Amino acid sequence: MYIVINDQTTIAEIEKAFTDFYPYLEIHFYKKPHKPYKESSEGDRINLNLNIGSIKTTHTDGILEILPDSKVMSIEKELSERFGLSVQVCRKQDGSFIQSTGEDDFTIKELNLFGRNASDDYIMEEEDTDPGEEKPEHLL
Repeated sequence: MYIVINDQTTIAEIEKAFTDFYPYLEIHFYKKPHKPYKESSEGDRINLNLNIGSIKTTHTDGILEILPDSKVMSIEKELSERFGLSVQVCRKQDGSFIQSTGEDDFTIKELNLFGRNASDDYIMEEEDTDPGEEKPEHLL
């Protein structure tokens, strides 16, 4: 996936593009950077309607490529170093999104799968069986 980042791009546009591609993940923007494996303060979360130009410390435009095998830590680091943005990748768990603090070494693909498996959205359905068929009491 590719995300175009310039001064006119809004935080909401970046978050939506990211979640459209990885539906069990979100990317949140913060006023301050966080240390590896540590949480960002929710009080420092930045308003979705702001343009990137009003918050980033560098005014470099560019395209961010996020591959399925990209590690969470490397995506957060690239956004910080190239664009001056402090972000936290979050994964879905039980209907809400939690910061991936202990999962910085996982790939985006792995984290999206964890989010899917921990989500209320993902429910395994039983196979249809013939109503006349008897189910065995014990598995052999």
